[in-house]
Amino acid sequence: MIEVVDAIVDGALHGVSLCVERGEVVALIGHNGSGKSTLGQLMCGAQLPQSGAVCVDGASTANVPGRALVRRLVGYVGQNPADQTVSTIVSDELAFGLWNIGCAEGEIAERVASSLDAVGLAGFEDREVPSLSGGELQRLVLASVLAMEPGYLVLDEVTSQIDSTFRSQFRSLVARLAGRGVGVVLVTHDPLEVLSCNRVLVLDAGKVIWSGAPGSLLVDYRDFWDWVLPPNDYADALRCAVADGFDLAGGFAPAHLATWLRSVRAEGRAGAGSPLDAGRDSGIGRVAGHNSDTHSVVGRKSDTQVSQNGDFSPDKGANVRIQPDNGGGVRIPPENGANVRISPDNGINIRIMSENAFNSSIPSDGAGAFSAISGNDRGTEGEPAREASSLAFSHVSIAYENAEVLNDISLSIPSGRVTLIAGRSGAGKTTLACLAAGLTKAQSGSVLLGGTAPVPGEVALAFQNPEQQLFLETVEHELAFAPRNLGCSEDEVARRVSDAASQLEIKELLPSDPFCLSGGQARRVALASILTLSPRAVVLDEPTAGLDAPARAALHRLVQDLACKGLPVLVVSHDLEEWLAAADQVVLLADGTIAWQGTPGALASDIDAFARAGLEPPESWQLRELLAQAEKRDSAGVNGATSAKAATRDQEAGAARGPEGVEAQEPRATAARDSKSTAAQGPKATVARALKGAATQEPSSHGLGVTAKPSRKDTAGRGLEGVDARVKVTLLLVATAALFAARAPWTLAMWAMLCLLVLRASGIGGKAVAHALKPVALLFAFIVCANLVSCDGSADVAIAGSVGISTVGAARAATAVSRIIMLVCLALSVATSTTPTKLAHACTSLMRPLGHIGVPIEDVGLVLSMALRFIPVVSEEAGRIRLAQRARGVNFDEGSVLRRVRAWAAVLTPLVVGLFRRADRVAESMDARCYGQRSSGQHRRVPLQPADKLVLLGGLVVMAVLTVLSYSI
Repeated sequence: MIEVVDAIVDGALHGVSLCVERGEVVALIGHNGSGKSTLGQLMCGAQLPQSGAVCVDGASTANVPGRALVRRLVGYVGQNPADQTVSTIVSDELAFGLWNIGCAEGEIAERVASSLDAVGLAGFEDREVPSLSGGELQRLVLASVLAMEPGYLVLDEVTSQIDSTFRSQFRSLVARLAGRGVGVVLVTHDPLEVLSCNRVLVLDAGKVIWSGAPGSLLVDYRDFWDWVLPPNDYADALRCAVADGFDLAGGFAPAHLATWLRSVRAEGRAGAGSPLDAGRDSGIGRVAGHNSDTHSVVGRKSDTQVSQNGDFSPDKGANVRIQPDNGGGVRIPPENGANVRISPDNGINIRIMSENAFNSSIPSDGAGAFSAISGNDRGTEGEPAREASSLAFSHVSIAYENAEVLNDISLSIPSGRVTLIAGRSGAGKTTLACLAAGLTKAQSGSVLLGGTAPVPGEVALAFQNPEQQLFLETVEHELAFAPRNLGCSEDEVARRVSDAASQLEIKELLPSDPFCLSGGQARRVALASILTLSPRAVVLDEPTAGLDAPARAALHRLVQDLACKGLPVLVVSHDLEEWLAAADQVVLLADGTIAWQGTPGALASDIDAFARAGLEPPESWQLRELLAQAEKRDSAGVNGATSAKAATRDQEAGAARGPEGVEAQEPRATAARDSKSTAAQGPKATVARALKGAATQEPSSHGLGVTAKPSRKDTAGRGLEGVDARVKVTLLLVATAALFAARAPWTLAMWAMLCLLVLRASGIGGKAVAHALKPVALLFAFIVCANLVSCDGSADVAIAGSVGISTVGAARAATAVSRIIMLVCLALSVATSTTPTKLAHACTSLMRPLGHIGVPIEDVGLVLSMALRFIPVVSEEAGRIRLAQRARGVNFDEGSVLRRVRAWAAVLTPLVVGLFRRADRVAESMDARCYGQRSSGQHRRVPLQPADKLVLLGGLVVMAVLTVLSYSI
């Protein structure tokens, strides 16, 4: 049991107490900054309370041995997955913790495979971690924790950047883990994840203000639910169903709810007041597509009701969105320059403006479609409006490391329109966003903003991970950076900072350190930091991930304001249901291509489009489709309840069987029993069985299969990758000595041929070699000058006085440079074909004989391991800060030399601070996976395989022969 008693953390928690049993799933919900993440870190031992106690199965975090045991028992996945990775290759990332706890090689391979399969990343073993998308990275971190097979899991917003396909799988996986005795704590803003739990705790200002069953919160405390969690049509439908007798414990997947609804109607309980009552303003009524006699009007000034076919005259400056529940007509005279959008559920998307409006090229499902422009974009009366800027992609393609990311993308993002981009993790959405912002260049095709290529800073881009966009010491400085870089006056800077802080409701955070904020607060700061640019277009990558209900509402109002001002707005999001109501255009990506494009209304009538993009439709859409199909069969004279059951049988068989599936009854009913029966076996057996269940689960009808994209390692030769790291390190050391011992020119030529063969075996091309040689270019220049120029009068070619050029020196320079080039090539081959983990283990193993003379091998190995892991972090952090500054208008490649130096100098201070921060987080991630807990006696000497021995012997013989012949001939 996890027990937290009167825990106090200054500024975050104030006397919080809770307990989590084995086999229980508990949700922690609350607004951003309420203390959820801090409480999660206390439960896993990552943070210690200033007062109070935290115990896990009797082990207290107050002492070192107890804390080490807690870290082993409780797995933790935080909001920022990039901070939790410690290796560069996927398989090494999962194997790192397993090696630390002493697992055998065979067991490590089995756990790696099963954990990746459980999170939908089967086949990703050889992928490079930096090449993964945000959603893939989030699943990787989850898999690395699952591979450790902990007794408890604390999962902080783990599905915030994950597509709809895996979200249902995730809920199923959690249910299986709980059913086999693993305690799970979910920090979440997802209503369906909350409903999947056994118990819910609501936090506010560092205190638990409510605790109980999720069904009770949904039905009995509706206002409380709506205050804490974002709107969700399917949750509203479930609320109505539960109030009328539907049992959440039996599963709440759309198939189950549809079957129950049809049975209610078949039993004659569908009269007035029932969930299917067409006139009832409920989630089910909206989802089922029943008529309503009113339209909800939500504006900046007030909420209003407009009757069908009635008149509505908004005030000047009003920003109004009208959402009728059906396709009834609404006549709204655009008086006083008002900008009005009408988006009924049948897909009619109309934007009304003055008479000089121009037609848009976007299809409108049978209704006229018009573009909106702001008052500033309109000409005077009688003059045509100037053409607003729009984003246009024309036959755009881009590939990284032989993997195609986008292929022949042609897309228009009109001004004054909201375009929603969705797709599975790794579909190319973030790359598309970077292209739109001018941060990435297309390899073919073009990206244009108002007819010209977008320049960084003209298009505001909110990154998928907000921390990647932050680099200064206070929130106020973050918001002021862009306008100051643009040369704005301090008064203008202050005005923009104030306006952006007000729009995102973060004025109270201005003095705060952006890296000490909660995930949701950091996201709002990142959004505000780009709004101070006053951009020509806006691109938002997963803007609502981790945001609470008020922040999401504020963001939606902001997006509507931006669209009404005439800006093209591109929203990349996995939260489809949330954004479909706001979008004018929807684009579904699949494997770097456009799988579907059109209006939300067209998408509603083509629900199979989700499957073509590898996605699942929103649950409310699935329910509506099931009910519509059943009603069609009813009209044909088929029994309603029977036909609905038949229609959903296949979906039930393949749908995610978690808290919303058929098998949910077993985890909920037997969690306590399984907890007791598996406690003696420990977490290892329970998690292993759950992962096995995930690996053998059938995919749903919407396609849950994941195909790994080819990585560089997939396409390159595997010759050198399969060689034991100890062999490669040994041969590299011997080759270094042999190269400098070689004297004859023909020997160097033989070494050059040998280097080419090694490079080919490693899959390294000429560009990679040239890039690796750049850092030593200055050394080459020094060597040439030092040897080529003679100042003692012995030069073969006199230049001036005793100064001249020596041909003997030129030969010496050529020999030295060639040796260095070949040595760099050999080192590059080893580094490319060997992961940092394997390289550190190999060096430690080779140094082990030195332990007999008192050399602290374990300490040396620790330092080496940390250094090897941190080398890529330096490059990543520098690249992150540079990209964040470019996104806010900094140009590193233009202007005078002094200006460029100043631009790069602005990177150095944030880089140093960021590296210290990253070092802390890398160390924390290594500690979380039991690094250093393995005793020296646990290090097993793995014998070399026959093939490795043959490579070692052959390499040594070849180098010995070349060295001997160099001196004898």
